[in-house]
Amino acid sequence: MSIKDNKKRVRAEVLNLRDKLSPEYRVKHSERIVQELIELVRQEKPTTIHSFIPMGSEVNILPFLEEMLRAGIEVYCPKTLPARRLENRRLLSLNNLEDGVFGTQHPAQPGGYSGKYDLIIVPGVAFDEDGNRLGYGGGYYDTFIEQHPESKKIAVCFDVQVLDDIPIEPHDVKMDLLVF
Repeated sequence: MSIKDNKKRVRAEVLNLRDKLSPEYRVKHSERIVQELIELVRQEKPTTIHSFIPMGSEVNILPFLEEMLRAGIEVYCPKTLPARRLENRRLLSLNNLEDGVFGTQHPAQPGGYSGKYDLIIVPGVAFDEDGNRLGYGGGYYDTFIEQHPESKKIAVCFDVQVLDDIPIEPHDVKMDLLVF
């Protein structure tokens, strides 16, 4: 089986497992993950954070984003564009989001940010404990993260998404920290 086929298989299996998690489990574990992220921010003291806005059965980090806005930390979230590009928009409120492609949401106000990020909070489908990440297959985050090698990359996921081994390729970017 090719690496690409293996990635496709692992994605399907892990997404199926994640989608089957009970709502109670998702809430409980999302709350714990949010608390760990908040504590990490207290230690790291970032001024700029790049973060995804959760969709579907992903870890609900919206309370984390709300806390970062209250703390006065600049938060940027991606709008997905063609050709594996992200336009990073400033998040000013979770009440001003618009729908994007692939079921995503992003800040409604236009304008991109191309500066540095202290932390990048990264979504994904599967991870291993070495920090390897299997995304959704579009390559958007791999391309984006390569442009920010100095940023600390933190992935969040549920424990069913952490595997002993995942298929990786040379272009796949490792995470610095996995919170699950």
